Amino acid sequence: MLQRAAAPASQHDHTGRPNRQGSLGPGRLGGTERGGEVLKGFTEGRIVHYVMPSGEHRPAIIVRAGDSEDGCANLVVFLDGTNDLETGGEPRLTEWQTSVLQAEEALAGTWHWIEPA
Repeated sequence: MLQRAAAPASQHDHTGRPNRQGSLGPGRLGGTERGGEVLKGFTEGRIVHYVMPSGEHRPAIIVRAGDSEDGCANLVVFLDGTNDLETGGEPRLTEWQTSVLQAEEALAGTWHWIEPA
């Protein structure tokens, strides 16, 4: 589960989640700080690549973007059916991955922006 710093009560929306404007600050909506640099586009709904344990990349959607400097996110990863089947497991089309860190290089268990075609 993502760990979020508690925002003052006035910075929460009607669901109790931190208000995006309050938690990220003005002018940084949908971005997160990373060593002074903003990860532009780091927001729920963005499609990214998740690196499987095999090193292969699978498309994933950010379903919850964290506020940390490491680009931590919860993802729904789209699997390649029986090609991504675990031994003795049932074929699945999606997989839930929590607290996944962003990495510039393709490291297993991390996400990164989709490479240009």
